[in-house]
Amino acid sequence: MININTSRSSFCLLQGIKWVKQRYAENLITVRLGSKGYLDRIEHAVMSGDVVLIENIEESIDPVLDPLLGRNLIKKGRYIKMGDKEVEYNKAFKLILQTKVSYVLISNGRTTSVNAKY
Repeated sequence: MININTSRSSFCLLQGIKWVKQRYAENLITVRLGSKGYLDRIEHAVMSGDVVLIENIEESIDPVLDPLLGRNLIKKGRYIKMGDKEVEYNKAFKLILQTKVSYVLISNGRTTSVNAKY
């Protein structure tokens, strides 16, 4: 597991998910990028303060999630822009990314490389 903590964002990049599913079982929302309605489910979780697990991240992440990854809050820190919508941001919201690959590119206005291979 790699914890990525910066002044602007905090999320986990995992290569295993069993512990996460047990730890957050009650309010865990599991999605896969590109699946039907995945962005709507993430938006709802952002508003309600749930935990989102995005499974099977490939080498890159959908750019529509960049503001969420960077926690680019607007309107006095109460909203976040996701696609063409402004979504109310609940501070209890958590984002967990899971991958099976050892190298993932995350773009937040710049490209950050994470090499999780041990």
